[in-house]
Amino acid sequence: MTRITPFFCRLLACALIASASLATPTSPAHAHTLRWAAPSDALSLDPHAQNEVLSNSLNAHIYERLTSRDENLALIPALAVGWKQVNARTWDFQLRKGVHFHDGSLLTGEDVVFSVQRAQHPASAVAQYARGLGHVSHLGNGLIRFRLDTPNPVLLDHVDAIPIMCRQWARDHGVMVPLSLKASQESYAKHHANGTGPFRLLSRQADVRTVLVRHDGYWGTLKGNVTQLDMIPIANALTRTAALTTGEVDLVTAPSPRDLNRLANTPGIVVRRTLENRVVFLGFDQFRDELTTSNIKGRNPFKDQRVRWAVAHAIDYDAIRNVLLRDQVVPTGCLLPSALTCATVPEMESRRALYQPARSRQLLTEAGYPDGFEVALDCPNDRNVNDEVLCTALASMLAKVGIGLRVNLIPKAQFFPKLDRLESSAYLMAWGGAELDPQPTMEPLMHSWDERTGRGEVNFGRFSDATLDALIESTATEPNPRKRLPMIREALLRHQAQAYHVPIYRQTLSWAMREGVNAQPAANNHMRAWFVTVSGS
Repeated sequence: MTRITPFFCRLLACALIASASLATPTSPAHAHTLRWAAPSDALSLDPHAQNEVLSNSLNAHIYERLTSRDENLALIPALAVGWKQVNARTWDFQLRKGVHFHDGSLLTGEDVVFSVQRAQHPASAVAQYARGLGHVSHLGNGLIRFRLDTPNPVLLDHVDAIPIMCRQWARDHGVMVPLSLKASQESYAKHHANGTGPFRLLSRQADVRTVLVRHDGYWGTLKGNVTQLDMIPIANALTRTAALTTGEVDLVTAPSPRDLNRLANTPGIVVRRTLENRVVFLGFDQFRDELTTSNIKGRNPFKDQRVRWAVAHAIDYDAIRNVLLRDQVVPTGCLLPSALTCATVPEMESRRALYQPARSRQLLTEAGYPDGFEVALDCPNDRNVNDEVLCTALASMLAKVGIGLRVNLIPKAQFFPKLDRLESSAYLMAWGGAELDPQPTMEPLMHSWDERTGRGEVNFGRFSDATLDALIESTATEPNPRKRLPMIREALLRHQAQAYHVPIYRQTLSWAMREGVNAQPAANNHMRAWFVTVSGS
């Protein structure tokens, strides 16, 4: 039986290990290059300008946080050697001594203060987490203090979302604030980097190749023996597979589900799998009085809860799992990254939408759309496994109940700015992460947009529900787990009942690699070369 304990007791567990140093085995004497084929390029090397899984994965080699995560995604010390909660609204972190940035600069408390404040800037993609850290100050001797306006039961998760930059480097290169991807801004930090991480940037050709090399002055020791990481974006899944089988790359982190059985039976190729902390779902424009891409004039069908449920009941979840994606996904009604966390509110699965096209047509008729309607669906074609195939299949399924989807396939470099500009009538999105607590999902994704606090940052449909907002705000400040759980349950079930988003499935993560590459997929889908070992030529 799944217990509630893990995600509510995590803060206590972390506090117990916080004073320990980061201990990893000594790096092997032999070193190797790892050629990593990804489905797309990083959006930006500015660590505060984006919050997208592949970009975060690449940048984590360069930029570190006060905390880190071990191979099982448990929080461990990193740039901070330890921390303690002084009282309900005060946390202290002790900075590690003798850490240097890649340009040789010494890490100081002022760099941490600058980084947190930079991450709190309105243009930051991680502002909703950084603002949860309250007021940051350096008390001297590397002691960092966070003073909160209200208690934050997920402060450690928020700390773990904030990469640390060099203040002087940012000043020298005019990047004291993050660039805005929404406004398609360019900056020095988009293509250059200076962190404290185990790898430093050697060269970057956007959309072609990014090369990182081991940072000789790194403060820690690493388990892996990779000394050079070549990240090679290859958008086409067949081309990625071919590059692996011909030996042009060593690791593919997004192989096509259609290729997995063949790859697993190919001599010299190994396939490893795990359940990913990632849920794929549909979102809708719920704030305009008239959709910009629909044939319905004077009304917005997605403002009606019955229409959103009609969409949910029109999806053949079993066909997606069994036929389209070859048992590489698990249908879900829970819009949280971790299946473990979802299990603490089991009603979300028992109440999830089932494939009921007759019910879907009935709901459309009740809502005043007996003949259905047409609308555009924005879909990235280089982010998640088989996004393009999924969106095409969704169009076919919804057409059977009268909803005509005009699928608009675009690269994620265009997709996310379009969402930021609130220009999508309907969109396919995915949400993931290492966190086991619901708060880092509820605040940015399910809360109404609040410019002051940053809540609702990725509520791209801009739905607004005062009751739901109040529940989410209560869970953000209630330190007692026994009181907090009923609030979380009520918030999640309300969001599900209103069908503000339509969850489709949770992904099974598969990585394919050359024999001799030992890379274990992590549930947050971050490729971490410091854990990878490579043997052979």
